[in-house]
Amino acid sequence: MLELYHELKHKLLRPKVIIDYVREPYVCHNGNVRITFDKELRTGLHSVDLFNQSLMPIRAIDENFSILEVKYDEYMPDYIKIALQLDGLNRQSASKYVICRKFLKYNTWEDQ
Repeated sequence: MLELYHELKHKLLRPKVIIDYVREPYVCHNGNVRITFDKELRTGLHSVDLFNQSLMPIRAIDENFSILEVKYDEYMPDYIKIALQLDGLNRQSASKYVICRKFLKYNTWEDQ
């Protein structure tokens, strides 16, 4: 954390948005599969002070939603493929950064 603080202070780097979430990770060593459920996605809105102890981020997605991420290097074992065939769910890309930045949009073109 000290290194990050040094970089922010001396190189004048500033975050665009604060993103906060709870990650529930799972790992399968066969194929180096990483599955995560990210929930309680929140944004700091216009506050970008990472060190603000009183920051109260607000919810960026519905409390019943989770973002499922599946990553693997070599292969995905069949039993995981079968488990991930979740009927009734839509597969789509979800960027936590984009979701949180949409709370800050100032222009209509930012929705495109």
